[in-house]
Amino acid sequence: MKTKLNTIYTAILQHVIDEKNDLDSKLSFLSAFALTATFGTIPHEERSRLNRQHAVMTTYSQILGERIDAANRQPKQDSMQVPQKNKAKQRKTKEIN
Repeated sequence: MKTKLNTIYTAILQHVIDEKNDLDSKLSFLSAFALTATFGTIPHEERSRLNRQHAVMTTYSQILGERIDAANRQPKQDSMQVPQKNKAKQRKTKEIN
């Protein structure tokens, strides 16, 4: 039977997973945009900000991934494990980056 702490932990972990998936989707879009001709027409200062944004988003995504990995390495009840489908999404996201 799940304890209240397990339920809260599972909800937080799921939020981190959802946040990483959302961030990785935005990061993928930004990466693709940076390769377009349109990106080259943007003023240098704005391109610089977008490049810095990309770097920060990449770091943030890596940190979220580390948190998810660390949570999955800790011994816990089956109810607290990340579902396999989310692990597959994480692997796919890592391959894109």
